[in-house]
Amino acid sequence: MAPKPRYRAVADIDPKALAAFQAGIRKRYSDEQILAELRACAERLGRSPTMREFAA
Repeated sequence: MAPKPRYRAVADIDPKALAAFQAGIRKRYSDEQILAELRACAERLGRSPTMREFAA
């Protein structure tokens, strides 16, 4: 089976630039910090937050 073609927007992204961006995000927040924030937000709302609610 042939591989799925990538979307143009995704195909145009420089893989090295994407990797650098992703590494930058990971340097700012550890997995534990992200999970703690998500749990705290879910506790405040009483349910899983949407991305918009989490960012607020």
